[in-house]
Amino acid sequence: DPAAEARMYLLSGIAGGFDPWWHHPTAYSPDRRSYDIAGPVFEWHAENSDALHHRTPLVTVGVVRSAQNDQFFGRDIGPFYQPRMMGELTQATYRGACHLLFDAGVPYRPVDLADLGSDPLLPGVLVLPNLAGISDDDCASIAEYVRAGGALIATGMTSLFDEDGEPRKEFGLAGVLGVRVAGPRPERDALATYDAAGALELRPDAEIAFAESDVVSRYEGSAVRVSVDADRRVVAVTGSDSSPAIVAGEYGRGRVVYMPLDLDRRYLREPQPGHAAILE
Repeated sequence: DPAAEARMYLLSGIAGGFDPWWHHPTAYSPDRRSYDIAGPVFEWHAENSDALHHRTPLVTVGVVRSAQNDQFFGRDIGPFYQPRMMGELTQATYRGACHLLFDAGVPYRPVDLADLGSDPLLPGVLVLPNLAGISDDDCASIAEYVRAGGALIATGMTSLFDEDGEPRKEFGLAGVLGVRVAGPRPERDALATYDAAGALELRPDAEIAFAESDVVSRYEGSAVRVSVDADRRVVAVTGSDSSPAIVAGEYGRGRVVYMPLDLDRRYLREPQPGHAAILE
């Protein structure tokens, strides 16, 4: 790459909170231009290290990820740098949520699930993109975050499996999400394989408006059947069977939106403006 472009990769990482690191795959190359790329960036970083460390993040959203969820619930890890080979159950949903927030201009940062109970600088909104395989302790940390005033957006089968990837009979976050399993419990890959004709329809009191349309693009229904608690309201349904598609409400001092859908994964694969507007 041109030196300016390669340096921009380094500067982007530094802006995101990383310390720079650079190496050359071979001991010597006859193209010696690459040896001059990193030096100016490292010198600048050394001169300004006091200002580049111990910063306070100003992002408004945290996208929660978990290596344990990837490995034990997902069980389909592919090379992360090749989007079409990503695991559909965890990696594609996480990356889709990140793409959506980036496209919407919403500042975000990754949040490791293991740090949820100890991170004093958590953003005011957390996104759980099909974070299905989580422990009882993790569920308790998430519940406390919302109870104390945090906002939560959860998708797919979040908390329907435990930390070992084994199915639960009920959502571990049932009280927080305001839903219960209705009908047969879905299989691990249900969202990635479900196919039924339909559309996403907004309810009249949805508080989300689209000009001259109550139908938001095409959506193939929901493979996660839920019943909704009395203190929650259904914002949208799937047109194929009118099953709940977006559920909103409050828990403690916080607010919660749950979508038994995979809009995040689909946004990565086939971005649609209607889906993006809802998630945004």
